[in-house]
Amino acid sequence: MENAFIALANILGGLTCLPLGLAIQAGKLDSLNHEEVKARFDIKATSKFTGWVILVIPSIILLAACIPMLLGIFPLVMLTVSWGLFTIIVVVGAIYLNTSSRFKRTE
Repeated sequence: MENAFIALANILGGLTCLPLGLAIQAGKLDSLNHEEVKARFDIKATSKFTGWVILVIPSIILLAACIPMLLGIFPLVMLTVSWGLFTIIVVVGAIYLNTSSRFKRTE
């Protein structure tokens, strides 16, 4: 019974994040309101990268919730692997976003 609740939470969380990732990637949601930040960084490239990260994360979580139900394997292993990948993607994405010069404007 607990596994069903965990899977349901993962499915709902994943389905909630997918539209958010699509909106950010398309540039519809922009949280950088300061003009000096907009002058220093390429907002389109930053939004595209952030959108892809936000699309990959719920996809992994959704797969981890659905695969055990479809294949009948032990869900705890799949969920542990998916949350480990989640943590790695968030940390690497944040480090890349903050240290890469790819997102800085070259003028």
